[in-house]
Formats: sequence, C-alpha cells, structure tokens
Amino acid sequence: MELVYLWVEEYKNIHKQGFNFSSRFECKYDDETNELSINENDDYIENFFGENINITAIVGKNGSGKSTVLELLLEIIVRNSKKEACTFKYVLVWNNSYLTNIDSLNIENNYSRIDNQLDFFTLLIDYGLDTLKSEMYRSDKHYKFDSNRKYILEPNKFSQNKSNINLDIDNEKNIKRIISYQKKLNQFISSNQIFIPNKIIIRVDPRRVFWDDKGKKNNKKGNHFNDKIAYADEIKELNEIFIKNEKYIPEEEKSKARNVNGFIDELIKIYGFKNNEFKMGATANIKTQVGIELKFNNLTEKFINLVGNLPRYFLLDFISENGTSYTDLSTGEKHLQKLIYTLIDYIDKSNENNILVMIDEIELYLHPQWQKKYMQLLLDSLTEIFKIDSSKKICFILTSHSPFIISDLPKQNILFLNGKIKMKQTFGANIHTLLSDSFFMEDGLMGEFAKGKIDKAIKLLNQDKLNEKDLKYCEQIISIIGEPIVKNQLQRMLDSKRLKKIDEIEVIKKNMEVMQKRLDELEK
Repeated sequence: MELVYLWVEEYKNIHKQGFNFSSRFECKYDDETNELSINENDDYIENFFGENINITAIVGKNGSGKSTVLELLLEIIVRNSKKEACTFKYVLVWNNSYLTNIDSLNIENNYSRIDNQLDFFTLLIDYGLDTLKSEMYRSDKHYKFDSNRKYILEPNKFSQNKSNINLDIDNEKNIKRIISYQKKLNQFISSNQIFIPNKIIIRVDPRRVFWDDKGKKNNKKGNHFNDKIAYADEIKELNEIFIKNEKYIPEEEKSKARNVNGFIDELIKIYGFKNNEFKMGATANIKTQVGIELKFNNLTEKFINLVGNLPRYFLLDFISENGTSYTDLSTGEKHLQKLIYTLIDYIDKSNENNILVMIDEIELYLHPQWQKKYMQLLLDSLTEIFKIDSSKKICFILTSHSPFIISDLPKQNILFLNGKIKMKQTFGANIHTLLSDSFFMEDGLMGEFAKGKIDKAIKLLNQDKLNEKDLKYCEQIISIIGEPIVKNQLQRMLDSKRLKKIDEIEVIKKNMEVMQKRLDELEK
C-alpha cells in the first residue's frame, strides 16, 4: 500500500493545498489547468523500512493542520464507504489508482480512476480526548469491525451519553488481543522490548456483584464464599444472583454474565479441572488473593472470545516470563503494548491486502527512551508478522512532535507543514538540530520562563552600576544555568562588574587619602 498524494481545495484551515505522502514521487496539482503531475524521485530508496512497508510523518506547529490532514483523509474514506459525496473538491492518489470529484482531471495514463469503493482498509488510531466533540467519532458505526470493513477507528469513543470514551469496550478488545497474539509475538520479540505475557491469572471480586437499595456496593454481602475461595459451582451460583439483579445491573453486564457458565465449562475442558481443584480468589485485592493461573497453551477460539467478554466481577491479570504483572506497567508501557497489539490485530484480520494506518501523535504517553525504540519495535513486529502473511502491504501516516521519531525517518518521508522553509536532512540527525529545524523552534530551545530570568540578569549586567541586591540576583541565576556557553559568558560579565566595582573602590580610597592629606595640611 502506498498513499501517494492528496490535494484539497477547501477544508477547515487547509486552502488549495497538496500533500506528498510518498518518497517515491513528487506530485503537484494545478487547479487552473486541472493537471496533476507525478514525477519519480531520483533519491528514492527502495524497501527502506522493509518490504511492503511505507512510513510518512507529518510535523508542524500546533494549529498547522497535522490532525486536520488525518481527519480529511478519514472523511474522504468514510464518505466513499457510505457512497456519499464530499462537499469539498479533492484528489486522492494511491498505488496506481485515484479518487476525485474534480471533472476532467488530467493525469498520467497508468493511473486508473476508482468510482466505487476503495480497495484498501484504513485504521485510524487517535487517543486524543478532543475528538470527543467530533460527530464522526461519536457514532458507534465507526467502531464495529468485520473482515470486509473498509475502515475502523480506535479506541472506541462512543458511549450512550456521548460524554466519555468507552473504556470497557477498549479494555475487552485489548484482553482478547493479548491472548490471541502473545504466542506469535513471543516467537519474534524479546520481553524486554514490549510486555508479552506467558500466563493469565483469573480472580473474582464478589463485592462487585452485590448492591444495596441505593445502588451502591455493599461490602457486607461480599463474603459469599467459604474461606474466600470460589469453586466452579459457587461461581455459577454467584452469576445467577448477578443476572437476577433487575435494578442495578445494566443489561450489557447481564449479557456478559450469560457467558460465564460457558467460560467455566470451557476452562475445565481445556485444563482438566475438577470442581474442588477450581480455586479462584474471592477478595477485591488482586495482589493478595488466590487466582487460577493459566499458561498460554491450547487456548481455543471459544475461550479467547469468552475471556474478553466476562462481567465486571472477574479480575484478569497477565504475567510475563520475567514475573512482571500487566497491572504494574506504567501508562506509557501499557500504551505501547496496546498500540502494537492493535495494529497487528487489524492487519491480521482485514481481508484487504492494502492497509492504511493513520496514528495521531504516535509518541503520546511514551518516555523519550520508548520513543527512541518505537520505530524499530514497530518494524520488527510487522516484519515478523509478514513472514506469516507476506501479501499485506501497509502505509503508515503519523503525526508527531517527537525528534526521536523523526530521526528515524529520511526528509523525503516527512511532510513539513511549515510554508516554504527549506528543511535539512532528518535521518540520524541530532536532537538539537531536529528541534530547531524540523519543529520550527524559531527563538531557541530554552523555556520561556528560564529565558525571562536570564534576560533580566543580562539587562542588569549591561547597566553601568549595580547594587548589592542586583549582583546577588545575577550570581544566583548564573549558578543554576545548565547551558555552559551562556553560563560562562554571564559569569565573565559578572566578574567584570565586580572587578570594576573593586577598581572604583580603590579609586575612592585613593581620593579619600588625598583629601585627608589635604585636610590635615589645612588644619596645621
């Protein structure tokens, strides 16, 4: 899959603008002649990211239109899927095909116009909360996947009251993905690169079942099991109580509860448990209670589907080979794990061989150390998955503020939303160069607060005379400056002021001596 070019006449803050997504071509659309030129780039490096993988990043200041470009692409794709016309004029080119609503477009003969549905699958990943205000993200239709679907949004931001992300749905999908793909990833990626479990622990919290007459948890009713240990029959009994709670258990949770008996039966079948061996902790503390600890082997498709759709009183945790628990992972580590598993899941399940993946602010939640590793980890994961299915062709469009991400990409693979500034090479460039050039830091890399403090010290040191309070301020500021060139220059200025003050004192002392001598002579 290779997204080549997009031109749009008018969309939000984008006006008659074209976007080159492919490092293989240089494209330009002339809206006066309706001619689109597509020329090959002599500097193109074939299979730079691996076979069948293309990556393009979009960078620019806040408000420059990075997210808007992704939203524009998504709207074209969604409207095409629904067979609806776009209200703006556009040209979209990919592989050897193009889609447009411009009459009499002049384009090279080896590109075919598509008038029906697009022949690629699109995945948009956007964890930003600002999209909650967008109607496009507030429809449940955009989150329901089947293998023939043309696009999907992640994570699920649809909810009944339209006020929050549906975290339960997102968590259920993540649990299924961990169980489904951990075995494949364990073969190819070491556990120190990404969290890959080899065990699942299942526990029960009965206090999530019982509610008082005000709809609140009633902990006194939580001691349902003898010795705080649940056996198979007891869990089934607990589940019936849960389902019969007409007043406070929502229908969605009851629907999940109807899976419990089948889940337990499947578990017993897979692992050969007897009822008195089926011991599952029945307290809320997930760290201290007993749980069923299962290794990831011989899992059936039925088990995977059921374990991801259990009611809220089941507590699941995953353990890696080195003993790390999923619940102990940082937000950034969970986000990285979720991102990789989400990509692999949709790439694996889509019937389309051409896949477009758009990720807004790919470095979100990630520490700089993980940002450095991310691109390599992503490519390692995909390269190994492709060994199983080499027919998939993937194009990534990323937005980013991270110099670490950009340092892994050649300049030809980056869209700079910066007007007409000529950009330097980015691949392997140092962080300071990338921050000042690629991220348009026009007035230095220092924080504005620090800059203000240092500017005040410079202003004082440029005065002819300083009092003791001003000298003390300059001395304290200089002592905490981390940039050595600035620190040394200001220190020289301060030393010069002090020397000048010493010289002035010496002059005054000499003058006082002369005056004292003259006074003594007059008094004789």
